Amino acid sequence: GKFAEFDQIMKGDPDTLAELIKKVKKWLLQSRWKKAQWCTLSVIKLKNRILYRAERFVMIQKSIRMWSAVRKFRPKYEAIQKVKSLQTQLGLMSQIVGQMKKDKEAATKQIKEQEAA
Repeated sequence: GKFAEFDQIMKGDPDTLAELIKKVKKWLLQSRWKKAQWCTLSVIKLKNRILYRAERFVMIQKSIRMWSAVRKFRPKYEAIQKVKSLQTQLGLMSQIVGQMKKDKEAATKQIKEQEAA
């Protein structure tokens, strides 16, 4: 323990001091090596954290751009969908009117007015 090493220092003969210095140098080398390993690990973790945050930042930008585009263009594409559905309904109506026997001309006139509008 610590007291045994203190006794070796107090003896003071060169052999024990050389052995003690050898142990201290070994301990210092091991300690510095462990610090270097932890430093490398922390740098790798920091690099990964920076990359992760950059990816999240891009994801936030994408989400905001999407939200903005949807907010801006939703009325336009909803109107286009309504127009297309009305056109298909008018097509179906014209087919039904083509099969009618009575009031065929009046009904086709109304459908053409709707298509013009």
